[in-house]
Amino acid sequence: MHPLIRLAVPVVLLLLISSCYVSTQGYHLARDLVAARRVEAYVTGGTASPEELQFFRNVEEIRQFGRDRLGLPAGNVYTTYVQTDREYLVAVVSAAGELSFTRKEWWFPFFGRFPYRGYYRPASALRMARRLERQGWDVFVRPVDAFSTLGFFRDPLYTYMKHYPLDRLADLILHEMTHGALWVKNEGQFNEEFAFFVGRTGSREFMVQRFGEPSPEIEDLDRRREERATFRQDVLALRSALEEVFRSDADAEEMRRDKAALISAFQERHQITFTVNNAYVDLFSTYSGDIALFEDLHRALGEDLELTISAVIERVTTRPPGVSPKEAIALDSTQ
Repeated sequence: MHPLIRLAVPVVLLLLISSCYVSTQGYHLARDLVAARRVEAYVTGGTASPEELQFFRNVEEIRQFGRDRLGLPAGNVYTTYVQTDREYLVAVVSAAGELSFTRKEWWFPFFGRFPYRGYYRPASALRMARRLERQGWDVFVRPVDAFSTLGFFRDPLYTYMKHYPLDRLADLILHEMTHGALWVKNEGQFNEEFAFFVGRTGSREFMVQRFGEPSPEIEDLDRRREERATFRQDVLALRSALEEVFRSDADAEEMRRDKAALISAFQERHQITFTVNNAYVDLFSTYSGDIALFEDLHRALGEDLELTISAVIERVTTRPPGVSPKEAIALDSTQ
């Protein structure tokens, strides 16, 4: 497709949206879509390096695995490539209350509410962070390497992804493909938890398909994931302790002292030097707070991931009015 035609759709959307934020970020997205070249052109044109050729082969194998083994829609996602000197795609701002886990949400046309807001320019993310802090929010800014446009556009690959370990690449691609398979408007936490579950579970299955089990690669993957799971449990334990503080009858200053003590002990335990606050802690609930809900269904269905994905999609898309996505899944996990 001619670059000007590729640009037409995002530009039309931008003209329909008055938000300066959406227009600005949409401009950067449109710029990437125009700059993206088909992977096939790099392969057949002889311009790809050996590292890039292996990267493209890995991506296609993961896409095929997601489509053929898990039933995820592949479409044209990750079939184009953007050469960039960036190390990540966007800086994402999340915010939570200073003495609560009340989550800041943003509304976007077509997609609904999100518990975060992304910026192509880090300086813009930092300006938003400072503004929210002045309003009394706890704020955390983090780099994000990809996001799904939910099939509206052809999500591209970026140069920095070629350096990812294979399991991380598989997790990323399967996570974003899951968003393309199911996205429930105004249910940001559910959407991220489902994609987190599929990305993590599916990437391990992909690695087993590639290397076999047992194998040194799978042993290393499981060890690293166990370390991350232990850390995640400690973060969730910190959240529980903080919630007790916030529910107490203490005044605000006492709550702040207790909060600081709990966080300081957590940082010392894990030798963390960056800022830990409610926004950081809340991220673990956004992405994996109720991950056990999907794991329970997965076990009930014989640990067949394709069947689990299909069951989640069917239950969520056919749920009765007034029933939340999580309630729909939990109604009877043995069906």
